[in-house]
Amino acid sequence: MHLLLRTLIVFFVGVLLSLALLLLQIERNVALFPPGVLSDLSSMPWWVPISCGIGAATIGLSLPKLDEWFLKHNYHHDQVEWVGVLRCVGIFVGITYASTLAYNSEIQIEVAKFSVSLSLMAIGQWWLFDRSLSGFVLGVVVSFTATAITQIIVHYGMFRFSKPDFLSIRSWLPGVFFSGTIAIGSLGRQLAQTNDAVY
Repeated sequence: MHLLLRTLIVFFVGVLLSLALLLLQIERNVALFPPGVLSDLSSMPWWVPISCGIGAATIGLSLPKLDEWFLKHNYHHDQVEWVGVLRCVGIFVGITYASTLAYNSEIQIEVAKFSVSLSLMAIGQWWLFDRSLSGFVLGVVVSFTATAITQIIVHYGMFRFSKPDFLSIRSWLPGVFFSGTIAIGSLGRQLAQTNDAVY
């Protein structure tokens, strides 16, 4: 599969997933935007799905390249079929949906337990569907980077969480970013394997 086509596929999957999950978070009052932003469909914050699509394309193209680099250093990962990619994306959607359920908890210790549980589920997702050092490293880097970017966006008032519990953001956010990296990375890896099989 041509590089441009792979990029477009992963970009559009990232856009579609972000739209669905953004609407879920808005519906559950987890994500809040400045007044008037969501008054109608034309005023929806389109920068969110576009930036998620760009991030997804970056992740989806980076993981196969990281795999090549780690392979040169005698490390390999297990091959995953399309069914595994779909399951991995499904687990990401489930983890993100579960993150919206923590909204109602006011007790900090419960929120902390929930955040740790979501992070452990994301690591379990990595263990079940990836098990590669490259996937883990990319997941950790993306988690910290995306959380820092979210912190900056919240700081400048473009977005906020209704009940922040850790430095103006939700403490489960790094786990969700890690899970998304594993899901999108496995999609990018599978598309790259399909590319190798075609040519």
